[in-house]
Amino acid sequence: MVCKNSCDPKYNESFHFRMTQASINMCSVTVQVVQAGIKEKDRCLGRLVLGPYMFSRGKGLDHWEEAMSAGHKQIRYWHKLS
Repeated sequence: MVCKNSCDPKYNESFHFRMTQASINMCSVTVQVVQAGIKEKDRCLGRLVLGPYMFSRGKGLDHWEEAMSAGHKQIRYWHKLS
């Protein structure tokens, strides 16, 4: 998702992924917010990683585990970027 030319972007997105049961412990999702620079380099404002214990901790791990056990039910979390 890209929000161009916005001083007040909204980050209320849903993402759907298909993966095999065998790949669940080897996959992760990284969400990164980047401020695009015109004259200077793009700047990372923050990111979060959702995934199993090998990739994530805290709320990122909690979100992943709940989503993996929820089947087709939507799981919502608010995350702080680091």
